[in-house]
Amino acid sequence: MPVSLLGTRPVPVNSKPLEEASYRYKYPFGLDLKPGSDMHGRLRDAVLNRAQASASMMSNRHSSWQQIDKCLTSYIPLDDMEEKMQEEDDRRPVSIVVPISQAVLETLLTYLVTAFLDDPMFRYEGNGPEDTFGAIMLEKIVSVQTRRAKMGVQLHTMFRDSLAYGMGMVTPVWTETLGMPSVGGAPNVLYEGNELWNIDPYKYFPDPNVAAQDVQRGERVGWITKTNRMNLLSSELAQDSGMFNCKYLAHITGESILGRDKSGRDRDSVVSGYNQDNENLCDVIYMYINLVPSEWGIGKVDRPEKWMFGLAGDQVLISAGPINLKHNRFPLAVCSPDFDGYSVAPLAKMETLYGLQTLINFMYNSHVKNVRKSINDMLVVDPMLINTNDLFKQGPGKLIRLRRSAWGRGVENAVKQLNIQDVTRGHIPDAANLIGIVESTSGATDSLKGIIQGGERRSATEFEGTRQGALSRLERAARLSSLQAMVDLAYMIASQTQQMMSKEEYVKIAGESEDELRAIFGDDERLLVGPEDIDIAYDVVIPDGTLPTAGNPAMWLQMIQIVGSNELLMQNFDMVKMFQHWARMAGAKNVSSFVNRANVNVVPDEEVLRGAEAGNLISMEEASGQRVA
Repeated sequence: MPVSLLGTRPVPVNSKPLEEASYRYKYPFGLDLKPGSDMHGRLRDAVLNRAQASASMMSNRHSSWQQIDKCLTSYIPLDDMEEKMQEEDDRRPVSIVVPISQAVLETLLTYLVTAFLDDPMFRYEGNGPEDTFGAIMLEKIVSVQTRRAKMGVQLHTMFRDSLAYGMGMVTPVWTETLGMPSVGGAPNVLYEGNELWNIDPYKYFPDPNVAAQDVQRGERVGWITKTNRMNLLSSELAQDSGMFNCKYLAHITGESILGRDKSGRDRDSVVSGYNQDNENLCDVIYMYINLVPSEWGIGKVDRPEKWMFGLAGDQVLISAGPINLKHNRFPLAVCSPDFDGYSVAPLAKMETLYGLQTLINFMYNSHVKNVRKSINDMLVVDPMLINTNDLFKQGPGKLIRLRRSAWGRGVENAVKQLNIQDVTRGHIPDAANLIGIVESTSGATDSLKGIIQGGERRSATEFEGTRQGALSRLERAARLSSLQAMVDLAYMIASQTQQMMSKEEYVKIAGESEDELRAIFGDDERLLVGPEDIDIAYDVVIPDGTLPTAGNPAMWLQMIQIVGSNELLMQNFDMVKMFQHWARMAGAKNVSSFVNRANVNVVPDEEVLRGAEAGNLISMEEASGQRVA
């Protein structure tokens, strides 16, 4: 049976109405959250009304975002004439998007990825001397989670969304991966730790009363995710999942009115043409609300608490309860480097370039159309003198016949080629100038792309100065991204690890803290870290957003040479650390792996001479000779 690509509205798996279904659920806090009850209806409406209010406000930005999506996919819908032309000959050029916005986005993304995604992504230090060792262990445990959960992928999406839409959101979620249970045993926990989930800006429901960067000050924040009924049923079975009512999802369609794809990313209608005929798909609204339980009639607590509600298919509550996280924050980080300090949905970097991008597209496409018109014959003919049917024959070696009445009169006045004037000849140079404006506006200059232009020779100092100036502009966005998102993520991931880690984990000693760890544990290559080892007070080390290779390696090499030749400077500066810093700046990433771990004692010259006279010390040459002998 062929697969239908048109899509149909999903139907419930169980045809029994939701109100008539009944399953034996034990709800938290003794609340009556059975679908159809008064309390369930009241909480459902509270969540849905907040989501709809936020979605209505955010929808004002969708049209601008859709234009950005089209630019970044280099896609322009073809008109009827171009579609017909492509059907006749798909080699003929049609309207395109000049991918200058894509090039700018890639350059900015490359900087952010290089600045933040080196291991370790999140760094910590202890509040006091007694917390130093625990902070090192906490950093290494979190580093293991970042690698196993591939957090760099989600962080890349967050950075891309922040540049394309003005805001990128990600939420840290504690997860457990269970293996196959042994015969008669419980499932084995293969992995436990934090994962990052991206939030689509089109499906993000912020509090309209706070700015994008102040999400923690809002009364609520939420988003919608697409999942399926099987995943929700499996999650419900997990211990302490806090989920319920998932069996009722068989009685509803599962589709949310707020869950439809409104972006311009689905250019080929893959999502809209396929997903709707799957009865197991389910849209879930997750809404975090800061509320007083006694005022909502859901508890006796008379102080504000952060609760999380999950609403599936706009009809069934599948979770409701306080978040109970030690950090007591909405588990969400927002990255918005181009924010203005006040807007709920700020303008994006790509939006500021959209007008220039549109003009560049017009310059190129109008020139292509003019060339396409020029290479086609545009003739004025006298139909009384020639057989016009011969003119429509394609291909070379064309034979055009005169009518009988025109025989013997000549062919000079029968056909005339129209003169074509290329009024778009200057469009390509003009477009090149516009591209220069785009690059200077965005900071994604040729030096950052690895492109050197210009006929005159440039000195290394001039090039390095130009590159450092361009990097300093990008550092602003990186520093703001660090303060807005990376610091919050680092804090919440560490806090959730301290709170929820239940089993010991091996970590590698190798790294920047290797000397401190070997001083305690000797030559062991791995350490077994338990939850009690990371139960410390910590601070997040704020990354400054600069590249590891930022700086002037040539200048630092000169400084090392100066320090190495001056005895007073040698006593006050650590040459090994200076060399490691220079090596990282020059591009080396694994400098610590080359450090000699042998114990070396530095003693005065007089003591060395006395030891040699007593026979307690020998020179390297003598030692080498003994080994050879």
